[in-house]
Amino acid sequence: MTIGIPTDDGKSVSEHFGRSRYFMIVDKEHGKETKHMLVENPHDKEENEQSGHGKLLKMLVENRVSKVVCFNLNPRMQKNLGSLKIEVEKVQEGAAVSDFY
Repeated sequence: MTIGIPTDDGKSVSEHFGRSRYFMIVDKEHGKETKHMLVENPHDKEENEQSGHGKLLKMLVENRVSKVVCFNLNPRMQKNLGSLKIEVEKVQEGAAVSDFY
């Protein structure tokens, strides 16, 4: 399973899914972390909201993300993730990224 976690500092889950600076991409195999990497969020620099959503979704698909962990998510993005079969797990604001790998 590959998990995508929005973060601004690599340490805590970002308050904003689409406007986070980065995504921590964590590959897990049999419940153990196999690797993780910090990827720039392509949505963060995009002026056009819809175009930004598309770029973010493309990045998640390209990294084979099957689950996202987030604090806040707008209904349109949640629907888009669902249509791509990407599971959503909501956590408390500021949760530690390291709790998920």
